Amino acid sequence: MTNITYISHPNPSCKGNPLIEGLGYPMLQEEVEKACDDGVTQLGTLDDVPVQYHSYYIRSAIDNLAECYIARDEVYALYEKLRRMIEAGYKNRNPADAAFKNKMITAVHQDGKNQQEAFHLKAITGQDIDSMLRANGSFLLAGLSGAGKTSLMVRILQLMQQELYHSTYIDPDGNEIEIEELQIPYLYVQIHNRKGQKAFLKTVIEAIQVATKIPYLTRDVKNGDSVDDLIRLVRKLMLKHNVGILVIDEAQNIAPNVAADNDNKVLISNEKTSIKFIEEIFNRIGVPLFFIGTLSTLKLFGKDVTISRRTLIDGSLLLLGADVEGGFWNRFFKEINLCHLLDGKHDPEEHLKRHLHSLTQGIPAIAISLMRAALSHMSKFHKGDQGLTIKALSHVFRQQFSELHKPLKALKNEKYHLYEDLAPLADLVEINKEISKQLVESESELKNRKKDKKEQTIPDTDKEADAKVEQELDKVRKAKVKPKRKKVPVMDAKLAAKIGAKTLLKAGSGPKSSVMPENS
Repeated sequence: MTNITYISHPNPSCKGNPLIEGLGYPMLQEEVEKACDDGVTQLGTLDDVPVQYHSYYIRSAIDNLAECYIARDEVYALYEKLRRMIEAGYKNRNPADAAFKNKMITAVHQDGKNQQEAFHLKAITGQDIDSMLRANGSFLLAGLSGAGKTSLMVRILQLMQQELYHSTYIDPDGNEIEIEELQIPYLYVQIHNRKGQKAFLKTVIEAIQVATKIPYLTRDVKNGDSVDDLIRLVRKLMLKHNVGILVIDEAQNIAPNVAADNDNKVLISNEKTSIKFIEEIFNRIGVPLFFIGTLSTLKLFGKDVTISRRTLIDGSLLLLGADVEGGFWNRFFKEINLCHLLDGKHDPEEHLKRHLHSLTQGIPAIAISLMRAALSHMSKFHKGDQGLTIKALSHVFRQQFSELHKPLKALKNEKYHLYEDLAPLADLVEINKEISKQLVESESELKNRKKDKKEQTIPDTDKEADAKVEQELDKVRKAKVKPKRKKVPVMDAKLAAKIGAKTLLKAGSGPKSSVMPENS
């Protein structure tokens, strides 16, 4: 268990609450930004590596881009918002004055199989859903696919301890209080495929089980349990383990509210999980909700009276494409620009930065994949001709990222719903797989060529030489002519000059030169 150092909270409504004061002081902005960034692992020295293997290890270092992460400019605002929401959730659940919390637990037990009506609980907490949380009860982080919503929140959550154990607490009056309480400041869950209410509740129980290492799913959940049975267990566990906030990712998969126009209508049993259903369970006992989802999540918030009112009070944040003039894109590009690994004349950094933004519309996930593909592609040219240029970026984007042209065009025209409908990240996953596959095939082909070259020994006699020539001629006679692949563009000197690689073409026999493979 983690040792707790209590602070004296200057806010009177938080002072004297060990769940809040045990969180300690918040991190400063520069500390949060530094802790969330994960730069590219740089290539070590190649001094002791034979020169013929240098290009392989350069591409190996370029692959490190896939593990890079630079936090968006909004990272500290989100960290601070999360902290204040956790504090708000604990204000009415003070273990140093546990009478109210114990009344809630008793009411949950008394409501039995009527958890959704919650007559006893409402008598304690109030009739309104937000009686326990007048501020900081709900927040929405919505954004485009690939904008970095989930990665950003996961890294922020990792800055906080998920498990604290309280034993002895000294209150502001100097009284020593024995608490013996486990505290879980946050829980993180994901909603997939609009599953039903039971599946969602079991997901929450599983998250509590992972945090506490207590087998609640196998010990306390029965096959025949109703939705009300599961709500009762979830509420008891949230109160027992002092859960500060519930972070719900993939919130776009939450179903629309059937009773959206009537807050007083009873929730329907065992249907798809809705915003109203989630609010009733958690906000009713003072647990704030932090939603993460695509822009389509905004429709769910707009249809529900309570949640939309809360969003106006507590705010929300939209993550779209990064601003090319913003601090994030500058830091981001400087980190992923690995031109120093290539030998050639590169276009100015400012030009490359702006062109990458133009091609990818400021979506970090796509920008990293494109930069990785372009650098790998140019690394296969002769030294001196490996310069990364605007034309080279455009060429690789046209050839390898054609599936993303439509969604990115929609994004450029601010047709965000069309961008999401075209599922660009699913295409990006396939593109990255193809890039990795081509890299493996390229390296394998290179090794085989070197192996074949070594096996070509000089014959000892004229008779052996004649036999070897006849053997090679026989191979040529039997060889089948392979049809040209339509999708591979014919590369001539004009196109090579366009993308800034003067020696793109290899010298070949016949009237036309052969084409170097465009693997990256």
